[in-house]
Amino acid sequence: FVYSFVLAISLISLVVSSISIIVLPKAKRFESTHEKEYFSRMKQGFSDSVKNPLIFKLIIFISIALALGGAIDEYWSIFGEQVGLAKYAIAIFIGASSAIQAIASAIAYKFSNFSNRTFYIVFILNGILLLTASLIFKPATVLLLLIFSFLFKIIDVVFEGKIQNVIPTEQRATISSVKGFFTEIGVTAIYFGVGSLASLYSYQKSFLLFSWLTILVGVIYFLFSFRNKLVTKI
Repeated sequence: FVYSFVLAISLISLVVSSISIIVLPKAKRFESTHEKEYFSRMKQGFSDSVKNPLIFKLIIFISIALALGGAIDEYWSIFGEQVGLAKYAIAIFIGASSAIQAIASAIAYKFSNFSNRTFYIVFILNGILLLTASLIFKPATVLLLLIFSFLFKIIDVVFEGKIQNVIPTEQRATISSVKGFFTEIGVTAIYFGVGSLASLYSYQKSFLLFSWLTILVGVIYFLFSFRNKLVTKI
């Protein structure tokens, strides 16, 4: 009954929206949005990003963090189902994940002065959390995923602030578009990767692979942070 009711309401809202489009008078075009300039703007944004190594490095890191942290958690409900959580428990788990990310967003500013290297360590820690949860693969391990979501949200918010602080005002829109573009590529790749691996093997092996990928990314950035410091001294 509930699904039928929701479906009916959705269809009614679609019909009402369609009627509104037909009934409402057409507005005069004030200014063209110049959709044809989209790729030229992307090209300009990419050019502006590459010219500033600091901005470009931040874009790549944020894109990876948003892709891994934001795409993997879309599979939390499947993780819960695979480890044997009841349906109501999965709903509570997903709700708790959203709540804990909201809390992380609210307090992330308190960590804004931490060094980048600290966050690379947190990145590695998140990979270990996902690895542990995927290896044990029991109902209780969803608690580790809540910590995973909490920490990744803090990384996302802090580094979003870092990049906004270094982007020149006149380039903010174009560079932000490039960041969004790279993020969507990463998210799409993760969706495809998790789905493909789950089809070939299992969801557990998918989570295991991406936990190792998270650890690898964190380790690479952590090691390169020492290299960058050495180059700066030279």
